[in-house]
Amino acid sequence: MTISRVMMTVAAWGLLTIGGGLTTVAAVRLWHSSGSQTVPLPSSHLAGNQPGDQARQPAAAQSLLSGQVRGVASDPETDEVRSQLVANFLRRHNSPLQPHDHYGRALVEIADRYQLDFRLLPAIAMQESSLCKKTPSGTQNCLGFGVHSQGKLGFASYEDSFESAAKTLKEEYFAIGLDTTEKIMSKYAPNSNGSWANAINQFMAEIKYDDRELGRKLKDGTHILEYAPLETTE
Repeated sequence: MTISRVMMTVAAWGLLTIGGGLTTVAAVRLWHSSGSQTVPLPSSHLAGNQPGDQARQPAAAQSLLSGQVRGVASDPETDEVRSQLVANFLRRHNSPLQPHDHYGRALVEIADRYQLDFRLLPAIAMQESSLCKKTPSGTQNCLGFGVHSQGKLGFASYEDSFESAAKTLKEEYFAIGLDTTEKIMSKYAPNSNGSWANAINQFMAEIKYDDRELGRKLKDGTHILEYAPLETTE
């Protein structure tokens, strides 16, 4: 089995004004070695797709419907946009991971190699170390990975720490069905009262919408595999 890098593009031709009404048209386009196909997003991803939906949306979501589209859904060039969204997240929180554009690309590439949602690693880094501001001395360990009362795991570089964490998440978490923030928390941060999962949801939503306030308001809709690439065989 070989893993071919899959580029996932969210093509959102969204918020088209037709006859005075708002119609959202969206699809996910997946590229792999055998070609491409367009897959409609589930109805849960299409704000305003049913009568009355807009009235039920929180104020932040209604701002999206009014045309203030940001983040992943705002640009069909998603591979490039994903890197920029991560870089914006690092920059917004003054992360020492600099140059921010470099680490934005690196985090997306690592996530793709292990079929992870590109937002997961930076979200965990934000929760565990304020995006590498607070790490055990000399460890280059931004994710609290392998840090416990018996010792701490150190790495030669930030990229090495993200690579190791991504591999472990794929093989020792997702592979055994730990595929929600709450399930991951049960092993990654077992002493948390739920705040760990809540924070990861919030930071992933912030990256998606490229907006801190929308991250707070729309965190409950976070899906941890929403932008995970597909694993394909040849």
